[in-house]
Amino acid sequence: MHRKLKDWEAKLLKKHDFLKWNGEEYNIVEGNAMAAYLLAKGDLQKYGRLCRNISDLIDVIVQMPPEDPFRIKLTDQLTEKLWNMGLIEVKSLDEARQIRSVHFLRRRLATFLVRNNFCDTMKAAVTFIKHGHIKVGVEIVKDPAFFVVRSMEDWVTWSDSSKIKQTILKYNDVLDDYDLLNG
Repeated sequence: MHRKLKDWEAKLLKKHDFLKWNGEEYNIVEGNAMAAYLLAKGDLQKYGRLCRNISDLIDVIVQMPPEDPFRIKLTDQLTEKLWNMGLIEVKSLDEARQIRSVHFLRRRLATFLVRNNFCDTMKAAVTFIKHGHIKVGVEIVKDPAFFVVRSMEDWVTWSDSSKIKQTILKYNDVLDDYDLLNG
């Protein structure tokens, strides 16, 4: 014999059907990644698809004979590309086989800003990017999902017209009046 449900329990059961719970509707890992990296829907699946494509390509390369010049050339090209993208630290197929979605997430511009102490939180990083405070090279980037490759790491900075940059320069006592006229 079951007891009568309390009001809040009855409301909860109206919203959720625990008897027909489908684990595919909401993946815990996906939810945690979306919360931590402030992802748009579908980004994690796209990164997972890229990882599978890389893994499939590595499987095809490994099936070729080791002395084959085409295999050697293809291996060099793939590992060089992945290293330039910042997804692997050592240029080897074993390291390339270990690529996961998290490696792509760590190369996004918002994550890059948090890791390099431009801001404290991911939410602040996304806000700064969307408001146009960040530039990569000479272009102002407004997409937090912008992929930062190794060659671009040194070119990420505050935009010239950013009030945040002016505040930092004023704090460091290096603000020039001429910069205020142009900004």
